[in-house]
Amino acid sequence: MALTKEQVYALDFSNMPPAAKAASSYATSTAHDARTTRDTIFGLDWSGGARTVATDRAAREYTQLNRLSAAFTSLSTTIMRGHTAMSDLAGDLKQTASAYEADSYRVDSDWSVRDTYNYATAEQVAGDDRIAIDALRKLKAARAQIASNGQRTLQKWASDLGAADLRTAAAI
Repeated sequence: MALTKEQVYALDFSNMPPAAKAASSYATSTAHDARTTRDTIFGLDWSGGARTVATDRAAREYTQLNRLSAAFTSLSTTIMRGHTAMSDLAGDLKQTASAYEADSYRVDSDWSVRDTYNYATAEQVAGDDRIAIDALRKLKAARAQIASNGQRTLQKWASDLGAADLRTAAAI
């Protein structure tokens, strides 16, 4: 699913790093709490059936909490990978589109690139000068190729960004 130009310009990835940091923090505190609970129960000076039941339960909870901690770590990693992939692609799309637009190209919502150079004025200035007319013809062909290549690149990046978004969402 390729994102449109308007969708890309509206994206805001600023909440992803804090969310990843929070998930990482939860992972750390969950693992710490698991160790503390287990070590406390195992360190108590007691014996018998109650100790066995308590240490067995502490060991099970330690395992469960460490799985939870690993899930939070995985979530943090997934968020940051998604952030890096998506923000890099969105940045590339915006920067490249702006560069085309600054060079007399139009970039449409579907990332189509159109040459908007004012050939009519250039042809008037060239008049009957065959060299200038030939140079304009070559310029027009070169700019058409640049627009075609740019469109292909921008549309691929927009599609890659949509795919990265879907992958990140599915992984989260």
